[in-house]
Amino acid sequence: MLDAKTLFACLMVAELAGGAILAFLLLFWKHPSSGSRWSAGLWSMAYIIGGIGTLLLGLRGTLPDAVTLVLANFLILFGTGLRRSAIASFFDVPKRFWVAMAVGGLWLVLCLVPQFRNSLVARVNFNEAMMVFLVAWTIWISIRLNGEKLYTPVIYVISSAFECCAYAGMALYFSISTYPDYLTSFQSFALPYLLLAVLVSMVLSMISVVAMIVERSLRQYQQQAQEDALTGLPNRRAFFQRSEALKGKLAKDKQFAVVVFDLEEVKSIKQTYGRAMGDAILKLFGSVCREAETSNRVPGRLSEDEFALFCCGAEAEEMETLANRLMRRFSVSCHEAADGKLKPEVSTGIALANSEQTVERALEIVDRAVRDARKDVHARVKLFKLDENGRVQATQSSGYARLTPGHVSA
Repeated sequence: MLDAKTLFACLMVAELAGGAILAFLLLFWKHPSSGSRWSAGLWSMAYIIGGIGTLLLGLRGTLPDAVTLVLANFLILFGTGLRRSAIASFFDVPKRFWVAMAVGGLWLVLCLVPQFRNSLVARVNFNEAMMVFLVAWTIWISIRLNGEKLYTPVIYVISSAFECCAYAGMALYFSISTYPDYLTSFQSFALPYLLLAVLVSMVLSMISVVAMIVERSLRQYQQQAQEDALTGLPNRRAFFQRSEALKGKLAKDKQFAVVVFDLEEVKSIKQTYGRAMGDAILKLFGSVCREAETSNRVPGRLSEDEFALFCCGAEAEEMETLANRLMRRFSVSCHEAADGKLKPEVSTGIALANSEQTVERALEIVDRAVRDARKDVHARVKLFKLDENGRVQATQSSGYARLTPGHVSA
């Protein structure tokens, strides 16, 4: 048979252990985000404070009521209020510490009223109602603000909903029971099962909290592994992955295009004006490429001075127009940023292929187009088409391949 006193002790140990684990995670965790750091710290404080309150509540009859009744429940309510602040911090919304203070302060004020302080039902109903309110608030925040589409908040929502049900059951039980005081209620048959429900749901909540923080960190590491640190564009690996995924949705009678921009003068700019200036040029072109990003276009940085743009459902004229527009945009931006002193050149190649060809094969053809554009005295954009067997079907030259702030070759 379940023992209420044992379960009560387990609940206290679980809260203190959960707080200690989160404190340990915070202490040895390298490079957490600001929101995750604050959240872990607040969760740790919430569970430790709640655990101390549960410990004092379990000492009822041993210490004065001012400690085991008033202070103990204040700490439990205040700790639960901090849980709301912790989940708010995780999702980068206002923490509102005043909520925890307001709920705890209201409890202290009510304890000054003899009718409330001497009524077991009134005390329990108030406490459980506040616990349900605060935990339900964390559920609402988790559902409404999970813009990152994390999976672990769903586990937290389920476990916290179960916890709310356990608190509601506790309030209902004490409302219909005839036990004169809190200690006598420990001899009942139903209380151990209610405590077990609270214990299980709270342990699941603690686990899900840790999992939420870990999942966000993994997401951030994965994003960093697929993102070019300088420009913020997808790196070479991510560009291929996203392009192939987008190409997989392409109809068989449609074609795609891969456009490659080669910034030829970046190395010489770095040698002449320093690395910072060269990086500024690359960032500028990266921002120009990002402006062209749509649901059917994927920009990326392939190497030090080479950028690419994958486009679904593309036509030759459309892609040449797009390439020219991006290069003009870059040219004007460079002219404005450097006051006309820098003239970085851009060689551009375009490859059109049907959905049966791979992005990698199209990129091989684009590299050839870029080399041709670099050699062309007329400095034109080079466009190659691939047939169904991956062979070059036709070549076209039009538009602009090299642009300078003060001069455009045609």
